[in-house]
Amino acid sequence: MEKIQSYLQSLLGIDTNTSATIIIALIVFILGFGFTELSKSVSRFRSRRTVRQLFFYLLESLTIQIMKQVGAYEKTAMQFKFKSEKNFTITRATLAQVSKIDIGYQETFVAFFKGIENFI
Repeated sequence: MEKIQSYLQSLLGIDTNTSATIIIALIVFILGFGFTELSKSVSRFRSRRTVRQLFFYLLESLTIQIMKQVGAYEKTAMQFKFKSEKNFTITRATLAQVSKIDIGYQETFVAFFKGIENFI
């Protein structure tokens, strides 16, 4: 610290008090910037984590609704005694939960493929 202060004094031609004030101001500025960036990173991480959790919740909810439809289809198929069930496709699912909560492609991409937690 003394070396930095003496170098600053010789470079700018200032006294000890002024160089100490400059050094303290720079340290406070750098620490403030670091804390600000750290808090932004934590906020972005939490946002990405929330979108991932919401995505998995909606996927689970959709799976439950589809399984209910599969069960209803199988019950109906057994009542009609169909011979072939090979080309069955689900045409309609109850997605009340999905329509109320909008997750865009970009938010989902950022949640799963950006951020330090996705590279570790």
